Amino acid sequence: MTWRDATASALAAAQYESERPRGDAPKELTLADGARARTVIAMSGYASWSNANGAGTYECRELYVQLDARFVAAVIACGPPLKGNTTPAPDLLRVQEQVALRLGVAGGAP
Repeated sequence: MTWRDATASALAAAQYESERPRGDAPKELTLADGARARTVIAMSGYASWSNANGAGTYECRELYVQLDARFVAAVIACGPPLKGNTTPAPDLLRVQEQVALRLGVAGGAP
């Protein structure tokens, strides 16, 4: 998802205030990989699932990325409802962070 004329902090705060049930409050997080580094706003929430075997919730993490002064993107990772495992799984979070680090506005670098 992308938004125009917004800030990552404002979007995360608005999303946090509107979601039920709430997860972690929005917080600033610095992602780094080699020479790449970027500050994002991270928050978590919960998604519901149900099937013939039961129902439950699992955690999702959303990263709001300020691409430039006019654009914000959200990168969302949700883990499957696997009993006994944390969600999203650590490998899924690593992929989410790599995507957030590599995002850029078309025609230019972040």
